[in-house]
Amino acid sequence: MNPERSVTEVLDSILVSDSHMDGLSLSKLMALLQEKGPFLFIIILCTPFLLPLSIPGVSLPFGLMIIYLCFGIISKRDVKFPRRLSNHTIKSKHIIRLMKGVIKIFRKIERWTSPRLEFLAIHRISLTINGLVILFCAIVLMVPVPIPLGNALPAYAMLFLSIGFLQRDGVMIILGYILTLISATYFVAIAILGVNSVMLFV
Repeated sequence: MNPERSVTEVLDSILVSDSHMDGLSLSKLMALLQEKGPFLFIIILCTPFLLPLSIPGVSLPFGLMIIYLCFGIISKRDVKFPRRLSNHTIKSKHIIRLMKGVIKIFRKIERWTSPRLEFLAIHRISLTINGLVILFCAIVLMVPVPIPLGNALPAYAMLFLSIGFLQRDGVMIILGYILTLISATYFVAIAILGVNSVMLFV
């Protein structure tokens, strides 16, 4: 796959092909998305946490799935889901609806992102660092502390980092680093001062 192809171009090419006519398994979908797949899945997994309130019972399984995707990013290897999950087939009508929704969202994203400071998105060392930062955010996401912004801060950090890679936009990645630092500071403050003390400043 040409790494310079945008997310919308990749998804459009899948839609116009006949690869999804009989449905798509997760393994085949990942193969079609290639290097963009893990980051797109991370964005989808982050979506439930973009509200300020914590969502009980969801952060652990979603966080573990993001960590699993991160290992593929860091090791530069194709992500292979467990066989039962990998062979799960998504019906063609659901694939079409999902991709059209993602295309619609990314066409809006493309209006305010552009290839900038691309070395932060495409360099091998940068890719490893971004994978490690997302891994850290996923761990923070799973911390069982029911506080405002407890899930939202690391989720937005992962969102910006993933968009930065997909759009080759280093500015978005820098914003992801800043949000990661804020998330880490927030949780360290809670660990040192306690929840009630920190809530006085939120």
